[in-house]
Amino acid sequence: MRLMWSNTWESWRDRLLGAAFLMIALALLYASARWLAFWQVAVVWAVYVLILAFVSRQGWFKLFGPVLFYDMVRTARRSRYSIIRIIYGSFLFVTLCYMVLMLALQPHLNGRPMLGREQAVVAEVFFAFFMIVQVIVVVMLTPAYVAGAIADEKDRKTLEFLLATDLENREIIFSKLLSRLGNLTLLLLTGLPILSILQLMGGVDPELMLSGFAGIGLTMLGIASVSIFFSTLLKKPRDAISMTYLFLLAYGTTASLGLAFSSSPLLQTPIWFGDDPPTLRDVVFVANTGNPINAIAEVVTAMNNGVNRAGVRSNLAAELPGILSRYAWFHLGLCAGCITWSILRVRAIALKQSPAGTTQSARFLDQLRPGVGPFPMLWKECFIEGRTKFTWYSLVAGLIILGLTLGIGGWIIFDAVDRDRLFTRRFCEDMNWWFRIAGTAGGCLMLLMLSVRAATSITSEREKDTFDALITSPMSADGMLLAKVFGNLTSMRPAWFWFAAMLLMALCSAGLHPLAVPIILVAWFIYAIFATMLGLLFSMSCQSSIWSSLFTVLTMLFLGGGHWLITSCFCMPVFGLMMMAARNARMERVVGEAGKYWSMFQGGLTPPAVLGFCSFGWDERMFREREAWEFFGFCMLGLVLWIFMSGILWFGLLAPKFRHLARRIELEYD
Repeated sequence: MRLMWSNTWESWRDRLLGAAFLMIALALLYASARWLAFWQVAVVWAVYVLILAFVSRQGWFKLFGPVLFYDMVRTARRSRYSIIRIIYGSFLFVTLCYMVLMLALQPHLNGRPMLGREQAVVAEVFFAFFMIVQVIVVVMLTPAYVAGAIADEKDRKTLEFLLATDLENREIIFSKLLSRLGNLTLLLLTGLPILSILQLMGGVDPELMLSGFAGIGLTMLGIASVSIFFSTLLKKPRDAISMTYLFLLAYGTTASLGLAFSSSPLLQTPIWFGDDPPTLRDVVFVANTGNPINAIAEVVTAMNNGVNRAGVRSNLAAELPGILSRYAWFHLGLCAGCITWSILRVRAIALKQSPAGTTQSARFLDQLRPGVGPFPMLWKECFIEGRTKFTWYSLVAGLIILGLTLGIGGWIIFDAVDRDRLFTRRFCEDMNWWFRIAGTAGGCLMLLMLSVRAATSITSEREKDTFDALITSPMSADGMLLAKVFGNLTSMRPAWFWFAAMLLMALCSAGLHPLAVPIILVAWFIYAIFATMLGLLFSMSCQSSIWSSLFTVLTMLFLGGGHWLITSCFCMPVFGLMMMAARNARMERVVGEAGKYWSMFQGGLTPPAVLGFCSFGWDERMFREREAWEFFGFCMLGLVLWIFMSGILWFGLLAPKFRHLARRIELEYD
């Protein structure tokens, strides 16, 4: 391919302004790290962004192009975004009101107003809760918002039209990225008016608040750049979203485990030459500079005047600029690398993924597929839509996941053999805890990926204009829907072997009781069927794959443990008030038992809690306690309720809606 070099005035003006803004940005980064205070950094960068926006709006520097304004206007006219922001803001406001109410009803107040110190405690606790919720929202929603930006255009076959225009690559990438980041930023800023109420209760340190928002913005920018990287690299939105979540899980787990074992002699191994060479421990600390969990831990240590990693007693004013500076360099470097790669490779990858570029690979795959047989719809879902595509990046992600799961289990077995303590009580307990953590995390990750794939199953048919051809076939609507469900479940065939390997390793090492294996498998398949039906329901209800994936991920996160956050803010205060209103020991005991059984009932409905608890080993001490048997009963009750919800979902919502969508009502009932 030959690159053409334009010598027009507009092209030179574009290049000169781009070089000037880049040099100014580098100078501001250096000045921010060296001389400027935090509030000065915020003002300078705000002015820089305003000037860049003005120059881009005037057309002097084509950084975004018309795609940005089209996407922003289109998304601003959709009422669903406003509804989500209203729900999010209402949740934060009600949480703050509950915190104030619970403190006002404390017995030691005796009806008197709260003092300034007590109000400041409420402000600090709510601010910490607010920041944690913001980080969770950013980590969970950014891939769903951004990872389908380019892949969705490929799936709808509209990226070819964008590339055929005179738009530059950077205009397409920056426009798609910024429009989605702007929408997500509005959601995060919804909590700012709620946070301003804290100024009436003693307030929060302004530097800490600005640093918190800066850290959240950097986290969102880093995750969004990784999302746009996978969106450029992959062809389908569901693959891009799944790979982004896998990358975040692999990075967070690897960095956190490396920091936890930072004192290990293995990490003292030098990786270079010299008198004082860098070691693996230095690599672990550099990798953790962009870890939100590590950054929050460092801020908490500084607030409590603890000892930092250098062994020096720290305070917030001295440590906060350094923590934020390291965090910013990590995420800005990650952002620059991913976005630059996406800009340079978007056209080449789009051409390679077009039908003209995949002809040879398709011919090779045709020789490996079995015949169509008597069930063509099932064949299509299992071997066309549900086949696993192995690429270098999927293999790298798979190797990382295998190292974090099977690798740690194998290391425990090797260490036990080396120390001659195989099949001892301590070894069996270690293997049991390994499977409780690795097996539960792996099972939940498989459920999340299943739900994302199901959420794009029908929307992708509509976007590719194949759904009309599908419903004209002689198959019944229920047959099509069952094929979609079965094809979605069998799409996780490689993950089944991975999960089965963990089960077999834990079972053969006596870390798992044989009776626990069928319970775990039955429970996972119950959750998987519900997740598949839920994703198909949103796929039929939403017009785009992005929105169906977003709503499916939010619902699965809520059912998978997010409801604990709501009940802890609403139900637990109710039990606390009832406990305070109790007039004798018997009433207090009744209220305490009600709160305990409510927690057990809620835990029985939570898939991670059920999968982790049912992964019991040979230790009989656990089931000698009455609470263990009670919680096991609630787990079984929860599985029955999930089956009941799956039945309601199929007979009450999914099947009737698909019959109506396929226009098969008259055909099947005549």
